[in-house]
Amino acid sequence: MIFRSTALAAAMLAATAPAMVQAQPADPAVQRIEAYNQALVGVMKQGKALGLRGRAERFQPIVEQYYDNQAIAALVAGAGWAKASAGDKAALVAALTRHNAVSHAGNYKSYDGERFATDGKSVVRGSDRLVRVRIGTTRIVYRLRQTGGQWKIVDVVADGISQIAVQRADFASTVASSGVGGLAKQLTAMDARTLKGR
Repeated sequence: MIFRSTALAAAMLAATAPAMVQAQPADPAVQRIEAYNQALVGVMKQGKALGLRGRAERFQPIVEQYYDNQAIAALVAGAGWAKASAGDKAALVAALTRHNAVSHAGNYKSYDGERFATDGKSVVRGSDRLVRVRIGTTRIVYRLRQTGGQWKIVDVVADGISQIAVQRADFASTVASSGVGGLAKQLTAMDARTLKGR
């Protein structure tokens, strides 16, 4: 009788094991990127009808919600950030946010059934989390940092290339010669030219 009770308990434990595994809390950084991906697809599905300018307008609040734009501005500006005035810092945050929205509009033009495959678990890097996503043959790693109680993107690495590293190198001469305010004006002019012809 004792043997049967023990066997029954073991069988019950085995039967409930999968449910116990499924009950583990979801990774909040992964959840954040999955929500971001859904927001992208929502715009992409209307992409052709919206056109470049329309997509940029739709991506603007998404960039504001899911990216830590102030942290990104500081990383792109490098040493020039510490010397900049509060007004110039605010101008660069706004310009980079807009530039990111315009870049999204150029990169995510329409939806043709693309699948955003997100790894189920993030990788811890100090206080940051890395979330891997595959879109077709493109591999993307999002670096997220907690800001105001939310996980927000601070860098995007596509096929091994960091967006922050590229922008910092591209704009270093502007920051050195014209400061953070000069870079804000350059980005604003670049985006105006991009949108003007579309």
